[in-house]
Amino acid sequence: PKSLSDTLNNWFDLNDEEIAKQLTMMAWAPFARMRPAEFFRCAWSKPALAHLAPNLMRVIELFNTVGQRMATAVLKQDSLRTRALLMEKIINVTKHLREHNNFHLEMAIISGLSNSAVLRLKWTKEK
Repeated sequence: PKSLSDTLNNWFDLNDEEIAKQLTMMAWAPFARMRPAEFFRCAWSKPALAHLAPNLMRVIELFNTVGQRMATAVLKQDSLRTRALLMEKIINVTKHLREHNNFHLEMAIISGLSNSAVLRLKWTKEK
């Protein structure tokens, strides 16, 4: 699979389904390696125990990265029209993520679009 940066840098070059597939493939690896023991003792929330949950930490990091990149991608657009088109594309990608049962990254994208800076783009959402 492509890297997250490669996938997100070429938003308008790829179709929505392809972006969703690439994101799903990137998310699968840490999910597949996760073991039940990684959930014990809340290791993901304590720096001293984080080494006990490496795959869970990767899943959390991917969620945060995708959310932040979505917000950044929208905010970096110069024009209202481009921002609106990108937001529409991102929403379409989330629909495809749902079809792939990738609820994890679907929520990451929704989280990114719920960023306070993105929420203040009233005209963009109206368009």
